Amino acid sequence: MPNGPLLPSFSSQIAISVEKEVIIFLLMDGASMARRDVAAGVKHPAFNRLDHMMGVVVRAGAIIYACELCAKFRGISAATLVEGVKLTGAATYLQLLNDSSSAIIIF
Repeated sequence: MPNGPLLPSFSSQIAISVEKEVIIFLLMDGASMARRDVAAGVKHPAFNRLDHMMGVVVRAGAIIYACELCAKFRGISAATLVEGVKLTGAATYLQLLNDSSSAIIIF
């Protein structure tokens, strides 16, 4: 599994450290990372598993959304999500893009 999915967690930790509101939006193939079993399988040798890293940023105040349609297309339901990830639709995505007060990280 490639390590690219770890980047949003790293970026989130940096944004949180400078007191930015952080919202991660998992879009298209990125929505796959919202699935508990997939996130548990993503690990860089120097860092924790992706599901654990996601938990760290959620506990620090980040919000993680997964595109509802993207998730549904990939067989992901609320029951299979990493703890703290929320399914949401395109309207939320568009609202977030218009909000300059938050650090929006799209994966």
